[in-house]
Amino acid sequence: MTQTVKRGESLGAQVAQVLRQRIVRGELSPGARITEEALAEEFSVSRGPIRDALTQLSFEKLVEVQRPRGVYITGLSQDDVDQLYSLRGALEQLALSRAMRVEDDERWASMAAAVDRMSQAADRGDHAAFVAADLEFH
Repeated sequence: MTQTVKRGESLGAQVAQVLRQRIVRGELSPGARITEEALAEEFSVSRGPIRDALTQLSFEKLVEVQRPRGVYITGLSQDDVDQLYSLRGALEQLALSRAMRVEDDERWASMAAAVDRMSQAADRGDHAAFVAADLEFH
């Protein structure tokens, strides 16, 4: 599947964002090998923006560049996940305290639909669909 990027924004930053999301969602598993060539073809960009993206992700410790062997997905450590959930908990408490003041049912409809999709995905054991609905909710 060819991934498109928007001209005018840093191509490397856009590629890094897509790859970051794939890593966090588990679509790219720790230990998986990725290549500049395949990514350049997928995103229809030269290898320069791909190198920029991989440099950024390496700095974030989401990938490990092992020259000349290749680039490998590192993923999130347990400490990373713990910190993210701690931060998310604090942000959700703030969001909830503000949301409780909203009395317009129409504004709640999209969130209720996302919660329904999360529930259905959980019942089916569909992790990917649950994560997608969870991201929509938040």
